[in-house]
Amino acid sequence: MPTDWLQCAVSFYIHNYVLARADGFPGYYDFLPRLYGSNAEAGYFRNSVEAVAQASYAQVKKMSPIYFHRSRQSYGLALTQLGFVLNNAAEAYSPATLAAVALLWMYDVIVGEDKLESRSPHRQGLLEIFRTRLSLNADGEKWINRPILGAIHMQNIDELPSFAGATPAVAPSPPFPRGVSLFEELLPRVTKIIIANATLIQRTPNRVEAIEGLRQLQRLFKDLDTWEESLPEEWLYKTCPNPKTTDRSPFPLAVVVFPTLSVGGMWTAKWLAQLSVLRSMVLFAPIALKIGVTCPPLAEIRKQIRSVAALLFSSIPYLLGHVAEDGKTKAIEDTPAFGAFFATRSLFVTAQLPGLPEEQVKWILDRLGEIGRERGIRRALILRDSIARHRVANPRQAS
Repeated sequence: MPTDWLQCAVSFYIHNYVLARADGFPGYYDFLPRLYGSNAEAGYFRNSVEAVAQASYAQVKKMSPIYFHRSRQSYGLALTQLGFVLNNAAEAYSPATLAAVALLWMYDVIVGEDKLESRSPHRQGLLEIFRTRLSLNADGEKWINRPILGAIHMQNIDELPSFAGATPAVAPSPPFPRGVSLFEELLPRVTKIIIANATLIQRTPNRVEAIEGLRQLQRLFKDLDTWEESLPEEWLYKTCPNPKTTDRSPFPLAVVVFPTLSVGGMWTAKWLAQLSVLRSMVLFAPIALKIGVTCPPLAEIRKQIRSVAALLFSSIPYLLGHVAEDGKTKAIEDTPAFGAFFATRSLFVTAQLPGLPEEQVKWILDRLGEIGRERGIRRALILRDSIARHRVANPRQAS
């Protein structure tokens, strides 16, 4: 294939899905250029990069099917080569292998093959590689372990128990670096406790179990709430009026902005985790009250849910590149596309909240459609269609 096309695709992908660390702020997948430049002989890794890069570039640029076919060829080559690599103990759990599987997962997300009813097999593959890497004392390579594990934790938030796999720890050593405790301590606790409580709710818990379940949820919510106290002031978000004041009915009325997209991703994960905990409390509360266990009033829990959801809604314009760090409008072309990954997760989770006004649901569906069309992430279109079908099939739950 012409070198210029491939170079354009890879450059486009790195521009949109890599952010270097700078000025004390975290990056996003900033290990990719380093690995891509130093693993010329690792065909499986380079083919993984080229597969996801070509797919993303072709979709955003609305190119002919032949370019999608080329991305699929690179994807197939990467899979074949990985099959051999995973049977080689010396290379099976290397950073390049871990990164390659993460990229193939991202490929499935971008082309729409990581579906609700059939998850990408690369998600489980990542977990298995992590477990083995850590058992082999590869935890010193936090430069790649942390960002990939953070992406896994983000996807586990508010997943059904059957899909939210138990993620391995990166063996953290407190005190944590800035913000890292969210991904290395708090989010794993969220997944573990939510799954345990979901299992408990399926049967009638006894009084001791109910008290302990509620205690864990309340403690977890408080710990998530106080996480921001560990952050320096420059990592905090700011609230600004929605600059689209010319709209007849702008939504959201206020926008939340962050110093960088990577910091925005951390706040998004925190709010999604809080929402997951609160929703678990809503399910737990009636059972607890029935057996005489004191529980926060449902009205209070639902008020907290609305408050957290409002922050998630308000962050979407920034994550999608409609609003800059100063709260003013900007062109989305100036914003890397990885913010759309965070936005997609937020939109899908908040769309499932009961009692949302129809205009807000329409706004969510429109944003997911925008992500699919403008950012080339087909999974957003799958989620949009799933939400729409569910609301038609379950009108009472939607109201």
